[in-house]
Amino acid sequence: MPKRPSIRLAVGLLAACGVTVGSLIATTASANAATYSCSGSGSSRHCYAYEDTGGPVFYPDGQLEGIVVTSTELEITCWYYGTSPGWSNDGYEDHIVWMSTVGAFTGHAPDYYVNFGGHDPNAPSIALPECG
Repeated sequence: MPKRPSIRLAVGLLAACGVTVGSLIATTASANAATYSCSGSGSSRHCYAYEDTGGPVFYPDGQLEGIVVTSTELEITCWYYGTSPGWSNDGYEDHIVWMSTVGAFTGHAPDYYVNFGGHDPNAPSIALPECG
């Protein structure tokens, strides 16, 4: 089995300090003035955005990797229609290729938790391609 970068240690350390997953999800800090930045075009378009609410991140097989620490920066390359059962959803999942907490990472997160300044990933101001 390939070695996967893990944020479980960070979640465990937070729990040891008395920080619960519920309090991470309830955190709504919006300290990032520039919530996202995008570059490229077409299939090479990608965006950097923050998970300002400490939402879930999943491996490609749907297994929960963990809860992302508030203000973790993500690199997102595309989106697809979908939901993550048991989590808040807006009907989109964002494909992640990098996280500031672990570096290279392949997986996805419900778009609901990704701060695109109130825009969907396919909005003209974001213009990420649909995964395909």
